[in-house]
Amino acid sequence: MPEIDPKNPQAVAEWSGLWVFIEHHAGELAPVSRELLAKGRELADQRKVPLTGILLGHNMEHLAKESIAYGADHVIYVEAPVFEQYATEPYVEACAKLVNERKPEVFLIGATHTGRDFGSRIAVRVHTGCTADATKLEWDMKKVQEKNEWELIMLRPAFGGKILAGIVCPKHRPWIASARPNTFVPMPRDDSRQGKIEKIADMPLSGKYHSRVIRFEKLPEKGAHIDKADIIVSGGMGLGKRDNLKLIEDCAQAIGGAVGASRKIVDAGWISRSHQVGQTGITVRPKLYLAAGISGAVQHLAGMQESGTVVAINNDKKAPIFGFSDIGVVGDATKILPALTEEIKKRKGR
Repeated sequence: MPEIDPKNPQAVAEWSGLWVFIEHHAGELAPVSRELLAKGRELADQRKVPLTGILLGHNMEHLAKESIAYGADHVIYVEAPVFEQYATEPYVEACAKLVNERKPEVFLIGATHTGRDFGSRIAVRVHTGCTADATKLEWDMKKVQEKNEWELIMLRPAFGGKILAGIVCPKHRPWIASARPNTFVPMPRDDSRQGKIEKIADMPLSGKYHSRVIRFEKLPEKGAHIDKADIIVSGGMGLGKRDNLKLIEDCAQAIGGAVGASRKIVDAGWISRSHQVGQTGITVRPKLYLAAGISGAVQHLAGMQESGTVVAINNDKKAPIFGFSDIGVVGDATKILPALTEEIKKRKGR
C-alpha cells in the first residue's frame, strides 16, 4: 500500500472512522474489548466519526449486540465456523480484507495474547505501523486547532518505563494501537443503545492455512487472573526469602484477595509469572493494592498505578513506592504482615 501524503486532504479523507477489534473467548466478550470501546467512544466523539466494532465469530450475534451496548455505533460481524475461536491466519486474512476495503483511520486492539499475535500481523499486511502497549491515546488538539489536521498520538512507556514516548504515524493508515487490559475504564452497559449490525456470511477466504487450533486449555484459577481481582496483596524482595512469601498468601487469603509479585521474585523463581505485576507482567486496576517489600521501580509502578487505594509496607522510608501510595507503613514487612493478617481475621470473626 503506498504512502499517504498527509498534506493531501483527499488522500487523508479516504481513511475515516474508528475501529475496535472485538475479542471474545468461549462466547464471552473479552474485558479489554469493553475498555477499548469506551476509549474508542471518547476518541470517535471528539473526531465526530462513527465507532465500529470488528467481530469475527460463529453464532456470536449476542456479542454484536453487546458491543453496541458498550459504545459501538456499528458492528461488522463476519460469520463463519472458522472464526468460532481465534486462529491467526483466517482472522488476519479477513481483517486485512476489511481494512483494505473500508479504510478505517484508527484500529484499536487489546494487547492480550490474541492481540499481540494479531495486531502486528495486520499492520504488516496493510503496510502501516502498530504501537504496542499504549497507555494513552489522544488527538493532537494543538494541530487540530492550528491546522485543522487530525493526528492520533499513541503514548507508551519507553526506556524501562522512565518516559512516555509519543508515537505518531503521519504517512500511513490506519493508525493501529494495542492497549493492555485494565488500561482504560469501560462504559456502563446500556442495552437501550441503538446501532447497526452488518453481518457478512459469505466472505471469500483462501482456506490455505499452515496451522489450526486443536483446543484451548484453561489455566488453573489460582493466581492466574490477578487482572480481574478487586484486592491484590503483592510481595517483593523485601520479604527476604522465599519462605516468607507465605505471609503474602496468608494475608491475601484472609482479606479475600489475589497474590501479586514483583519481577525480581518471579525471576528468582519464588512464584510463577502469572502473578507478576508490572510493565513486563500484568497491568492491574484493583480497588485495593497492598505492596509489601516492594521498592516501587518504575516497571512495577507502570502495572499498578491505576489502582484505587495503594498501601505500601517497606523498611526504607525513601522507597519510591511511598510516592504512589495512599497509606505508607515504614517497617519490616515480615513482622507487619502477620499482625495485619491476624487483625483482618479478628475483624472478620475468624
